[in-house]
Amino acid sequence: MPAHGWYENVLKWGGGRRRGWPRVHTTEEELAWHWKSVERGRAARLLCVSMIWHPWSLGRLDPGAVMPAALFSRVRDAGMTFSTFEDQYGRTSRASVAR
Repeated sequence: MPAHGWYENVLKWGGGRRRGWPRVHTTEEELAWHWKSVERGRAARLLCVSMIWHPWSLGRLDPGAVMPAALFSRVRDAGMTFSTFEDQYGRTSRASVAR
């Protein structure tokens, strides 16, 4: 499955500063970047949008996991559903076999 959006370590810890990539300092800024990725996926009618998150990095900036909870809430409020990679693979492989 492809990943979408910004690699969250780069957003937070400045790995791409020399390239002019964005940098976040708050959970609100991070939420805004991830939501843009979700919206782009919706606009492109993608089957899924997969974030690139690492537990150690999420916990370092946001020990209370406020940002993931807020993003999941926005996704739910927008009428989108959640899935595991395994479930998504099953749907995708069944669709390709049915053709």
